[in-house]
Amino acid sequence: MRILIRRAYKSFNLDEVIAWTKLISITGASQVVIQGLSFVGGILVIRSLPTKEYALYTLANTMLGTMYILADGGITTGVLAQGGKVWQDKKQLGVVLATGLNLRMKLAILSLLISMPVLLYLLHHHGASWPVTLIIAVTLIPAFFTSLSGSMLEVTPRLLQQIVPLQKIQVGSNLGRLILLAISLFTFPLASVAILAAGLPQIWANIKLRKLSTQFADSMQKPDADVRRQILAMVKRLLPE
Repeated sequence: MRILIRRAYKSFNLDEVIAWTKLISITGASQVVIQGLSFVGGILVIRSLPTKEYALYTLANTMLGTMYILADGGITTGVLAQGGKVWQDKKQLGVVLATGLNLRMKLAILSLLISMPVLLYLLHHHGASWPVTLIIAVTLIPAFFTSLSGSMLEVTPRLLQQIVPLQKIQVGSNLGRLILLAISLFTFPLASVAILAAGLPQIWANIKLRKLSTQFADSMQKPDADVRRQILAMVKRLLPE
């Protein structure tokens, strides 16, 4: 028993414990802020939009979530797993990231082609005129592509444990979303305006994420066929039988 206690005492690293405690505290506090900003933004949308516009907004956001799931297909998890093997090699990590983005874009286009006609039908079926339906669909596209790119660009900071810079970007994006919603909805309480205001800050976040990612992954690399097969094989293993 004494031997075990001595070994545990020798392996105890106070600096490491302090570092992990600080990291967990920052991450937890950031998540509380992010969730709080999202909650306030949701209340703002509910209070500002008329009933009909809020129904259209909810329908569009539900379809956005469906489109995101279809376009992801486990690619992010596959890229994260593949990137974990080469995280110390800036060039190879850049190849993995470029391949993942290429795969994601192809799936995104396919998801868009499948989901957009369904969205147009549902919006028009629930009382939206064709001009309003088309405007909502158009404003949904930037939010869709930026959210997909953003989740992929977060892979490198996660692998390299750049948690604090990543959390700062996420907090800034959510704060910008809340500010845009507050400014735009009081002037134009429309579903399309709410969707656009919610999606635009992700463009700023993606710029920051790309800049952060290029510190650890070579952004000049091109997609690679072998890496693509490895990612798809990883995704296939993750899928339920």
